[in-house]
Amino acid sequence: EQLFRVGGSADITGDLEAGEVNVGGSLKSHIVKSKIFRLSGGARVERVIAEDVEIGKDSEVYGVIIGCRVVIRKKAEVEEVIGYDVRVERDAEIDRLEAYRVVVEDGAEVDELLYVEKAEIGEDAEVKKLVKTEKLSVELKCGVS
Repeated sequence: EQLFRVGGSADITGDLEAGEVNVGGSLKSHIVKSKIFRLSGGARVERVIAEDVEIGKDSEVYGVIIGCRVVIRKKAEVEEVIGYDVRVERDAEIDRLEAYRVVVEDGAEVDELLYVEKAEIGEDAEVKKLVKTEKLSVELKCGVS
């Protein structure tokens, strides 16, 4: 599996495909496809499609993240997430989130949350709009855990 690692900034015209994408800085790309996507910094993308996604503490993502297992760490800000199993940690902010199963920790903010099976929301979390839905807007190919 190919590893794509950025320690500074990468501006990719077109798409990026690799086994693992590890960004410690900034990434600009159209569509990113990988098994593992880890970001500590900032990204402007149309879509990230990965099995395992981790958006690090204080990171910012403009674009859509699509993944089987998605973790949004403390104080990260993400425009949109579509995931099977999603965890939103304390003080993270997401504009729009669709998940099969989701945990939103205390202090996190989600403007719009659509879920299929289960949504665990911390007492001090702020979810402005919560909707139970039949299915996600994107078909995810995940080994169901």
